[in-house]
Amino acid sequence: MQKKIIIAGLLVALIFMETACSVSRNTFSNTGSTGYSEDINRIILKTYSKNITDLGFYIQKGKIQLIEGKRKLNFLYSVKYARRDIYLISIRALNGYEALRVFINKDTILINDRVNKELLYGSKNDFEKLTGIPVEFLKICFGDIIDYSKGSVNNVNIIGKELVITGMIFGIEAITTINTETYKVRSVKLSSAYSKEEITADYRKYKGDNHIIPGETLIYDSKRSVQLIIKNQKFIVPWYGDIDFVPGRNYKERHI
Repeated sequence: MQKKIIIAGLLVALIFMETACSVSRNTFSNTGSTGYSEDINRIILKTYSKNITDLGFYIQKGKIQLIEGKRKLNFLYSVKYARRDIYLISIRALNGYEALRVFINKDTILINDRVNKELLYGSKNDFEKLTGIPVEFLKICFGDIIDYSKGSVNNVNIIGKELVITGMIFGIEAITTINTETYKVRSVKLSSAYSKEEITADYRKYKGDNHIIPGETLIYDSKRSVQLIIKNQKFIVPWYGDIDFVPGRNYKERHI
């Protein structure tokens, strides 16, 4: 049970650092270097410009449901994100009791496990072993487009009102579907032939004014047969506050 709660916390932390934001606009900068039409470049660059992970944000109130077979676990959560690719995630029981506080940056993961009075620590490699995805993909659950300049693009197609990008990043095939009217990602599928891993994310009910965020995100991990339903209910974008992680006093330290 504890491991499932940790996985939920890590995936929502705010799941799937750099790749999903801090994007390189040069990937689709002009038709001369990419071979793509002016319309395709315009859609992709407009979508990158709407990434909320280029800004700081604060999800003040949200809900997570983790479904594994017939078992369903429900949590409350909040997320603070700073542009330096730093996350602070709080996972709480429905009565408001904080079970986990998760700190993540480019290299380090720290978790205050308040239930067992432990401070769990690890690296970006530990994150991938635990969740099945590189830490660079963490921001996918916020509806941002992946930075394909970190890998390669194999194919780009416009199908009706959607643009589909297929590419390889860190040895993982990433298929991104963009709504060409809202310039936001509708879905992402990540798959690895080596590990037989497949993770899909579907975004629904985008809301907000100048900077929109999915009201509901559905994430499914086929290898672990785990589904997450993430609902963002109250948020601030952009947000420029500070992020501090205070380890639990007298907590036993343990590697993840």
